[in-house]
Amino acid sequence: MSFGGFLISLFIHLVLMLMILPYGQERHKNVMELYMPQEKRKRMAHKPRMKYITGLSCEKVLLRFKQMYTPFDCTFKKENDDIKDQMYILSIDEVPQVYQGTFRGKVRYKVLVTPAQKGSTVWLFLFTYDRTFLLEDLLSSTRVSDDDMLSAFAWEVEKLFEKLLDAVRVE
Repeated sequence: MSFGGFLISLFIHLVLMLMILPYGQERHKNVMELYMPQEKRKRMAHKPRMKYITGLSCEKVLLRFKQMYTPFDCTFKKENDDIKDQMYILSIDEVPQVYQGTFRGKVRYKVLVTPAQKGSTVWLFLFTYDRTFLLEDLLSSTRVSDDDMLSAFAWEVEKLFEKLLDAVRVE
């Protein structure tokens, strides 16, 4: 291939990239808006302690946790065998679908379910957070911060609790 042919090929690739790039950005923006609507983004930020209120009794909440089905790798189990200890562990070992390929990580929350006036309160406390760095993290200028990753996990938990427990995040 001559140098002129190389330049023409390079020019064609650049034109195609410039045509495809806006489409990809628009698609990503639309997916993010569906996944995390603009009005909820600040409210959904991850906090080391999160509080949910539900109309279900503590027993029903624990029963639903033990029988839950999630679209991601998630487990719920008692922290230890002590009957007096009411702490549980909620583990999410898979990133949300929309972020697959962008980051990898795991998060574990300690869960405490307490009675409330009408129903119960579910408390989540950040227990462990593990991030697996991808090659793209080292090369990319669009790295996902730890806060953004934790917020993505918090969003998944909030959606899960809304469906599973009819719970509302209040803190």
